[in-house]
This record gives sequence, C-alpha cells and structure tokens, in this order.
Amino acid sequence: MRDQLVRALVISEGGTSILGIISDRGIVDALADHGVDVLKDRVRSVMTEGIVTCSADDRVGAVMAAMVARQIRHIPVIDEQGQLCGLVSMSDVVKYQLDEIQPEADAMREYIIGR
Repeated sequence: MRDQLVRALVISEGGTSILGIISDRGIVDALADHGVDVLKDRVRSVMTEGIVTCSADDRVGAVMAAMVARQIRHIPVIDEQGQLCGLVSMSDVVKYQLDEIQPEADAMREYIIGR
C-alpha cells in the first residue's frame, strides 16, 4: 500500500460487491491492539464492515459532511444497483472544494486591489 501511495482498499467479491474496506489507519490500529501477529491473519480480521457509501449523484458537501461526522477518510461510490464504481477520499473532496473557491478568491483579491 505504501509503495503505491494507496491509503485504503475496498474489499470486494468479483470487483463489484462491497464486503468492507481496509485502510492504513486500520492496519496500524490492529497492530497496536493485537501486535505484529495480526499480519498473519486474514484481511477480514482488520477490515471495516458495514461501511458508509455514496452515489455519483450525491453532493460533494454531503459526502464531506458524512466523512467529518463519522471521522472517515474514504467512501466507496456505488451505482443504482449497489455495485462499486469508485472511491472518494477526503483529499478528493478537499481538492474539489479548493478548486471551487479559488476563482472566487481570485476575483475578491482583484476587486480589493482595484484591478
């Protein structure tokens, strides 16, 4: 995960149905709770089940609010049939929000300095 800069993986059967999610933080927590022997266990022992999901039609603000309220950094995106079609990270959401406010900030800056 570290070599590929991956912070979370969706655990799936067939690449579409979601069984759970495993994150770098979850692995570190499992190591702290159970020691290095946890590395011999199956992924199922450290993955989070019953995860929060969103749809591609959800508002970015709503996804961000869910992440903040639940203190999670990744939310799988599912389609109308409940099948996995993507993964949104907190970094994705923050970047989107920054990209959205940058033009407004630039316009305000220009207005203030009188250009």
